[in-house]
Amino acid sequence: MPILPKTIRKGTSRAAAYLTEWGAPVLRLGARILTGGPFKRPPDWRRGILIGADHIGDLLWISSSLRALSTGLPNCEWHILASKPADEILLNNPFIKGVVAVPHGAAGRERLAALKALHADVALCYDTGAYWKPLMLAIRAGIPNRVGYVHKGCSGGVTHPIGINFPQPYPAYFRDLVAQLTGMPPDGPLQPKVYPSQDDSREADALWRSFFLSGNQPVLAAFVASRQSIGVPPPRFLGEILASLSTRTPVNILLMGGTDDEALLHFLKHQWRLSAHIIAGRLNLRAVTALLARCTLVFSTDSGPRHLANAAGVPVAFVRNLWSRRIETGQYLDTETDLAPEVEMISPDSEKEWRQLIGVEQTASRLAHLLAHYQRTFRPSPAFWNQCQLRSASK
Repeated sequence: MPILPKTIRKGTSRAAAYLTEWGAPVLRLGARILTGGPFKRPPDWRRGILIGADHIGDLLWISSSLRALSTGLPNCEWHILASKPADEILLNNPFIKGVVAVPHGAAGRERLAALKALHADVALCYDTGAYWKPLMLAIRAGIPNRVGYVHKGCSGGVTHPIGINFPQPYPAYFRDLVAQLTGMPPDGPLQPKVYPSQDDSREADALWRSFFLSGNQPVLAAFVASRQSIGVPPPRFLGEILASLSTRTPVNILLMGGTDDEALLHFLKHQWRLSAHIIAGRLNLRAVTALLARCTLVFSTDSGPRHLANAAGVPVAFVRNLWSRRIETGQYLDTETDLAPEVEMISPDSEKEWRQLIGVEQTASRLAHLLAHYQRTFRPSPAFWNQCQLRSASK
């Protein structure tokens, strides 16, 4: 499988990719010495670990195809290496055996120790970007069978290479990977899967009822903060959009985020005189998904909450990350609306640039139209969590 230069942005990275292919025999021998064996075919795997980018969105991307992975390789129990608190969304998933949870920002030695303790016989390195990182981690952990991509080099460290169909939406990459491993067609749904418990649903229901929301007004859940540092609009800019929206249509606004976002959310509420309820760190991610299932629309940056909304089956309007390729981070479900312009691979870093790209009034108008449309046509599903429990019990 040849290197695909178009998938590599930097010239230095491209040179490094060709260098790893030149040294592939040495890398292959070194990996063999470090991991030993035995080499096994996929039907003979018994314990596997999924390793890759493990933020909320990354884990939700792959969750849509975990059922196909479990069904296609029924003799293998699957575990996932995940950072806290993103590991919360994997609890109760019937298609994985367990979660190897490590603290957020954990050092490599902590991840390495966790992998060694699992004694997996296969590592599924699902990253399409800097996949050499999980690949090297798997080799150092002594895992003899390693599934991974080779379009950016490092083929000497992979025992089961995966071809990439580039470009396509990120969830589709993992669906293709699973299809190549299992021989199943890559035609499964891309909707993320989250399985709230009954306790999660009760917490979400209690919080919802405490707001005393107007029953005849749509409910907009808004996430204005993001862990990403480039390619996403500043929170103040998104707050101004919400302020403009409030003047256009009656709407119940839920300002949502993590515990670290609480001060920012209060600032935006005060700055723009928003009539909104603030939810910051009051629910775990599964309960957040259950809460979103009751909303009319979710407004978000291109981050984890966007994919939580997709898991809940609720319509979402999001501002795509402009630093990425449009097809990779753009719409992948019919219930999504991409509010970003038809540009890509750029990095606006000021509020002025965002105003020029999408505009406050234009975006507020689009949100008002979407709220009116979905209030007429979409019926929130408060039974979302019960359906999840039924799916879990029916495995």
